[in-house]
Amino acid sequence: MIAPLRRILRICLGALLILLGIVGLFLPILQGVAMIAAGILLLAPNSRISVWLRRTARRGAAQVGRTVRRWKSGPGRKLRRPFKWIAAKMRRMK
Repeated sequence: MIAPLRRILRICLGALLILLGIVGLFLPILQGVAMIAAGILLLAPNSRISVWLRRTARRGAAQVGRTVRRWKSGPGRKLRRPFKWIAAKMRRMK
């Protein structure tokens, strides 16, 4: 009884996130790409794109964590430097 209900809720939430993501592509208030990615993860958790999204998110989080740890351990570093580094990394990823 609970499993079919969970499946229906997951499908409804995934579809809602994808629709909000499409709207968010045109409105600057919403994060369209992030909502579409979350919707894909909910609707197709074992697809190739879902696996790629999870792997990319883990790798990106690890890079940000290393940058913050390096910044905290370095004496006299300004806050701007890690953020410039992250922005440069993200530009190269495109």
